[in-house]
Amino acid sequence: MTEDFDENRDWEAEELELLRIRQDEHFELEQSREVWTDANTPIFVQDLVNSRISLPARLFEDFLFSRSLCMVSGEPHSGKSMFLLAMLASLDLESPLFGVFAPSKNRPVLFLGQDSPPWDYQYQLSRLSRGMAGEPGELAMRSMCLFNKGFDLLHPSFWPWLVETTKLWGTKVLMIDTLLEHHNQNENDNGQMKLVMGILKAARDKLNLTVIFSHHTAKPFAGATVSANYRARGASCIVGSVDQHILIRGFKGGMKITAPKLRGGDIKLESLNLSFEPGMIGSSPSICLVPSENPYKGFSDTVLAFVLAPRSRREIQEHLKSVYPTWTNPQLVGRTSSTLRYLVLSDKLVHLERSLYGPKGV
Repeated sequence: MTEDFDENRDWEAEELELLRIRQDEHFELEQSREVWTDANTPIFVQDLVNSRISLPARLFEDFLFSRSLCMVSGEPHSGKSMFLLAMLASLDLESPLFGVFAPSKNRPVLFLGQDSPPWDYQYQLSRLSRGMAGEPGELAMRSMCLFNKGFDLLHPSFWPWLVETTKLWGTKVLMIDTLLEHHNQNENDNGQMKLVMGILKAARDKLNLTVIFSHHTAKPFAGATVSANYRARGASCIVGSVDQHILIRGFKGGMKITAPKLRGGDIKLESLNLSFEPGMIGSSPSICLVPSENPYKGFSDTVLAFVLAPRSRREIQEHLKSVYPTWTNPQLVGRTSSTLRYLVLSDKLVHLERSLYGPKGV
């Protein structure tokens, strides 16, 4: 049975009304989407495919990204604090870091140091800035340092203070030395350390800061095969949270830096050896960190040339003693162990038995 046709029915008006309803519903949907988008700030795949998303600028050319979370790790007294202070001086003076990496301009630094006495921070920074500037000239005075103020990243007052400070002074880079001294959490507990890392991520994402913190590496133990990226001490979420990881190994008269993690770029820093070159600018002490040859490369080459057939650790140690007679016994033992460990991990030697080593392919 079909509905009787009503010749008096205004079909056009009904179509217009339906169209108006659909338009109102679409308008309401678009408004709701705008509110949701403002609240959640999503990144649409279309934008990614069409390359509308760009990487942040480099903090240092060919090295680190800005608006990132970076960890500088190393053993005690390996040079972590000096590394951070060198970056501070480079950014403030707008002078190349280590004479290699050009810094971005207009990047004021807020340095929070709670690992050394104020006079040590001041002495090191003054030496580094004089060495970098090449004259007694002053820093641009756009960055600032707060030493041993007792900051706790998780204290309710810290975040409002950081927001106000960055707004008042135009801070672009936050440096923390060391992470351990800026919280009271158990560093081996992922749950607790996620809270700490969450504050640093918020500083990166909500305040658009480059956050760089120093951290200690774990003590090595026999049979350890931990990758360089996971040498840092404590919970795995610390390493997992950072975008960039600079690993420092100290040696007499300098340091070796590697970058086991550089998120977001194709540039890989295999390794860079830096030597300390102290001097005087006028009557004031200065110091420069300059690229240098790897002082341990010769040890590895010596061992490889000797181990053309299987050799015992004792034989290798005695050979190194004959080549380097000025080494003390502790130096001999330590450098033999570290060289053999490096050659095995880099797949240049094979550990055949407990104390026997041979060339690759044996």
